[in-house]
Amino acid sequence: MNLLERDLRLEMLNSLLTTPHRQLEKVAEIHKLIVELDPIFYGHLAVWYQRQGDVRDHKEVFVGNLLTSALTEHRDAGFMMLQEFAPYEVSRIVDFMKQHQNKVPRSARTAVTRYLKSREKNAQFFDRAALRNRKAMKHLYATLHVKPGERKVGDPVPKQSAGRLSGIRFEAVSQGENSGGTS
Repeated sequence: MNLLERDLRLEMLNSLLTTPHRQLEKVAEIHKLIVELDPIFYGHLAVWYQRQGDVRDHKEVFVGNLLTSALTEHRDAGFMMLQEFAPYEVSRIVDFMKQHQNKVPRSARTAVTRYLKSREKNAQFFDRAALRNRKAMKHLYATLHVKPGERKVGDPVPKQSAGRLSGIRFEAVSQGENSGGTS
């Protein structure tokens, strides 16, 4: 390993320790440099940081860069890492890709679509995510033009989540007609 390579890696590790909060532009600069100069190291560092790191901004930039990378291995790793994030973080990753990478590749769109569909499979999990992160969930569906899964009108609310959802009125609307409400 030559001196320049060592210095770049050391600079990247130092940037992980000094991060301005919610200023992804500053974080993205060093990430961009490292991913271009040493993509293998960057991929390994991203996976390590996902498990060991604490700063959300870096985690989001890592995944955004991996999902937009030219390397198949990076895109695969980014696909899997995305599944572990909360909806608001996934929304921030998509926004980061759009603003700083100027693209959301088809593989990234597929990763987010699978993320949303896996949450829709478990009604209780989806309801909790939708209540806590309504804005982010709506943003993901709308931004990537993902059609939400069908929720049946007669689907009962699971007993475990009924207490949490008791103050919310669910309306069933099908093809422009209100069911059970007055117009």
